[in-house]
Amino acid sequence: MRLRLSSKEFIFEQGKLVLMPRDFDAKSGIALVERINRETLVTLVNNTVELTDVIHPGDYRLLITELTVQRAADHFTGFIPMFALGMSIRRQDLDSGEVKLEISAEGLFKVTILDHEERPIPHRRLTFHADMFNMSIKSDETGTFLFLGNPCLWWIELDRDTGLRIVPV
Repeated sequence: MRLRLSSKEFIFEQGKLVLMPRDFDAKSGIALVERINRETLVTLVNNTVELTDVIHPGDYRLLITELTVQRAADHFTGFIPMFALGMSIRRQDLDSGEVKLEISAEGLFKVTILDHEERPIPHRRLTFHADMFNMSIKSDETGTFLFLGNPCLWWIELDRDTGLRIVPV
């Protein structure tokens, strides 16, 4: 079955994707993604991915890693370490062999992890929680990463000496 991602704001150029049933245990979600063998991830190219293991309609969790997006308005290209969202697949989608997922992201944000003196912390891992997902993102050598959608909609685990700077890109 073919999955087509659609957005008025972004083109999803490439990434690695895993689809899990919605009732999958969210607490072990991070551990699962970290253990997933690279061969089990399917490749997203130009908004499209072929899903071979989907045989039942239902609600799913979609995790995309190593995602490269291009903003349609100005052609800005950015690397998103991880993007997560929920989706439903209907019987009609299975019968047609294609499902279209409309993604309305609330922008692109640069997140910087800061120490108590407001200096960026390179290679620090943050965990984000929502009712359906847990995901862990590691900052780069400058202490930053790009986040697709509003990071403030997630509960973010921080220790007492860590802060964040979130700036729209």
